[in-house]
Amino acid sequence: MRNMSASEIWEIKYRGAELPKLFNYYEFESAQKFVNKVDIISIVFYASAITEPVEGRSRDIGRIYEETLTKDDLAGVSMKWIEERRKRY
Repeated sequence: MRNMSASEIWEIKYRGAELPKLFNYYEFESAQKFVNKVDIISIVFYASAITEPVEGRSRDIGRIYEETLTKDDLAGVSMKWIEERRKRY
């Protein structure tokens, strides 16, 4: 297996917006504040990966982990929570 780089994202879909609001993993506190201001449709934490470049090319692997959360679940998120999820992929 090639080495991979992962991007961890909070994807928040809410009423009144065509596109979801995205936050980087470390912005979980901003995401927590945001969900209290809008009418939530869904909250998803996911990791998307690409391979390290080989001969100048990287390959998009797509989502390698995905978890749906409730507003209450998100309120309990911390860096420890994120580190626990990293063990799953």
